[in-house]
Amino acid sequence: MRNRRLAAAVVAVVALALTVLGVVLAATDPNPGGVTSDPLALHGFPPKTAHLVITASTSTLQATADLTVDFRHAGATGVATVGLTAAGEAFNVVLNGQHLYVRSAAESSGPWYQVATPALPFFGLSLELTKPDLALISGYHSRTVTHDGYLTTYAYVFPHAALTPLFAGRSTTSRLGSVDWSITVGSEGEVTASTLQVSAGGQTSTLSATVRAYNAPARVVLPAVGPVSPVASHELARLLRSAGLGSILLPRGLLAGGTTTVN
Repeated sequence: MRNRRLAAAVVAVVALALTVLGVVLAATDPNPGGVTSDPLALHGFPPKTAHLVITASTSTLQATADLTVDFRHAGATGVATVGLTAAGEAFNVVLNGQHLYVRSAAESSGPWYQVATPALPFFGLSLELTKPDLALISGYHSRTVTHDGYLTTYAYVFPHAALTPLFAGRSTTSRLGSVDWSITVGSEGEVTASTLQVSAGGQTSTLSATVRAYNAPARVVLPAVGPVSPVASHELARLLRSAGLGSILLPRGLLAGGTTTVN
């Protein structure tokens, strides 16, 4: 049961990473190593692949997904770590089409857990990464713009936002809280990273994503034929709540825009 509960948390982290990727992406180090040229420039073309590091944290949970995403073939592969600390338990993850496979990284021949996922808009995500239309962001109380070398960071403050727990279902009553959102873009407007910090009632959730590379080689390989344990949606919902994912909050509008919902 413990492995299934942790696997559920991994499913949630990967689903979160891929479904909000077009909106929630941003930086931790605005100019790593003092680089003066833009290594992520896309020259106006949507990326074929991306190497992403996505993190989610609350007072009771830390999760990281280190993923290589193949936008052309609608897949992703990598390692996710979930636990109470940064040194949590590691899982191998493979997403192909509408199936997500998860297995403990310590079990090279153990069973995979398989979860059906919605069809994710991979091509749309690649377009958003190329040059998001930041002029469409509205409803914020304040916005600041800072420049550091070839990078520009846009920071938005929403002091009165309707918030909903992740995977709580669309009928869940919203809570009022605040949102701080930053988006960093490169010299040609391509996304390099973003952080979303959501607070309500003394509880804070932080979600961030950083682009490590665009158009690096990527090959998503399905798990070899062997033991696969399907996880039904109602069981997944129960495991998600027991794994602590219910404490992650997101702006209601973001959920309405397409975040995966498990009832």
